[in-house]
Amino acid sequence: MARPTIRPTTVADDDALARIAAAGGADTPPEYLAHLRAAGTLLAAVRNDSIVAFGGVVPVGDVVMVTDLFVDPPARGAGLGALVLGHLLDGSSARMTCSSQHPAALPVYARHGMRPRGQLRYYRGHAVGGGPPLRPAAWQHDRADLVAMWAACGAVVTADAVVQRVAEGGVAIHRVVSGDGVATVRAVLAALPPSTEVTLCVPDWQPLGDWLLSNRFDRFDHDIWCATDGVQPDANLAVMHPGLW
Repeated sequence: MARPTIRPTTVADDDALARIAAAGGADTPPEYLAHLRAAGTLLAAVRNDSIVAFGGVVPVGDVVMVTDLFVDPPARGAGLGALVLGHLLDGSSARMTCSSQHPAALPVYARHGMRPRGQLRYYRGHAVGGGPPLRPAAWQHDRADLVAMWAACGAVVTADAVVQRVAEGGVAIHRVVSGDGVATVRAVLAALPPSTEVTLCVPDWQPLGDWLLSNRFDRFDHDIWCATDGVQPDANLAVMHPGLW
């Protein structure tokens, strides 16, 4: 079988990328893919003019963050994920990713020095209302390009939080950077209409997770944070997007 060609993706590839990602249980809207191309690198493995795998990375400070790594189901088992990953990580030393629990994923990342360091836990609950509404404000932290992408998709950006309405009237909190994540999330829950469903992803080293459980949120899933030795997470990152960090 012919060895695939590795090349940068273009907008014309978006439908194929979305189809492959959906087979892996992920959503990759055009805005997300455009952000990866602008902020980092998005590569595809192509065989016989068809995309059979793809992956992406973005810089997070001095660390290379693997955002995506997907192989078309009929092409799995041939080492294509590892091939794409090798191209994406070429020349980098500090690396991390948020891996799914798929049994094939962790060994691939481990071979590139990224070993499990913690969990990223998904929570679901409801807003309580009764507080002042969310007021847009200038974002006060790093990753301004990432926050701008969400703002372009309709998210409300405050000084410390990014909040977006999603399907069926729910809300996703994409990012909170704060010295007191509990206080920031409490204010967001008070700002939203009562009973609005809210989802968010919280690293297991943050006290916010225990606070959510004590306030009638359920933990329904988790991903695994993998990193090379010496990579340290931002202590003030209380809520994050598992793909884009």
